[in-house]
Amino acid sequence: MCQWAVAVPVAECFMQVVGQQMTTPSFVRLRGLAYKAAGNGSSSGGGNRRISGSRVAVIDRLSLMMPGKTRQQLQEHELWYTAACIHQRRTADLAEAWQRQRSSFMADSACMLQEASVSAAAAADAAAAWLAWEASQLTLLNRLKELQLGKSQQQQVALEAQEAAAATAAEAAAAAAAAWQQQHAAKKAQVTQYKQQQQQQLQAAQEAAAVQQRAAEAAVAAAVQASRPAVAARQAERSGRLQQRLEEQQQRREAAVQQQQRLAAIAEKLAPQVATDPQRVLQPTESSNSDAKTAGSAFKPVHGYTTPQVLADPRFRVLEALNRAGLSCGAAKGYVQQVMTEMAPAARLDSLTTMQLATLRGKPA
Repeated sequence: MCQWAVAVPVAECFMQVVGQQMTTPSFVRLRGLAYKAAGNGSSSGGGNRRISGSRVAVIDRLSLMMPGKTRQQLQEHELWYTAACIHQRRTADLAEAWQRQRSSFMADSACMLQEASVSAAAAADAAAAWLAWEASQLTLLNRLKELQLGKSQQQQVALEAQEAAAATAAEAAAAAAAAWQQQHAAKKAQVTQYKQQQQQQLQAAQEAAAVQQRAAEAAVAAAVQASRPAVAARQAERSGRLQQRLEEQQQRREAAVQQQQRLAAIAEKLAPQVATDPQRVLQPTESSNSDAKTAGSAFKPVHGYTTPQVLADPRFRVLEALNRAGLSCGAAKGYVQQVMTEMAPAARLDSLTTMQLATLRGKPA
């Protein structure tokens, strides 16, 4: 502000002295070239933000470009031009702010006017609706009074009709009750008569059942009396068989005891008479002392069953046939096991007599 207050009087004095010679487009163009040459960028409206070194360089540049002007004149004109640019910018900003405020005020005024119009229309509609509602209320009140009057008259007529119907229904109910009493008395008499008949029939049936029961008891007693000798004979026979079984069991037990005694005596005779020698287990065995080349086989010969001997058993042949047919597993497995259990094993040849062997081989005895 101090710079602006000082620059304005100085600029006015300078304009009075110098005139309009330095406001021409040529001066502005030369000033812009001087600022560009000084390395300060654009020169419009930014004089108050430039450093003093650049301004001194610009004044020197302008002195060279305009040799007819003194340095004092150039500095005063620079101050005036800067103040004029600031004033022009502030005037433009003020006009733009006023335009914005005016536009906002006009928009707010139009909105308020529209809202006021809508509110007035709504108030008018509400007033019209209220008047219409009051008119409809009067009409409805009159109609309600008429309906209430008609309803009271209908209720009076209905009440009278209901009383008449109730009287008629009471008379009909009394007549129906009297008829029911008569029917009930007749049915009660029939039930009493039916009960007496049932009682007589039940008594007769009980007497007949008692007679039949006495006859059945007499027949059972006679049958028991007749079967007493046979029962006594069966009981005696059963007692004899029981006594015989007991004697046989006693004989078998005695025979088993005697056999056990004979086996014990034989085992005692055949028991080896060897002295107890614990050191014998620590001595070398015959196989460990023998020569591997002269000892021969290390195992004893095994006497088992040959293939013809195994196939001689019919159960083995049947099992092989079932396996080949796929019947030894699945749902038929249980049946196959039952059949194999019930089959008799092949008889040993050494346990057969000469006649049995001849019959088995198909030769005459």
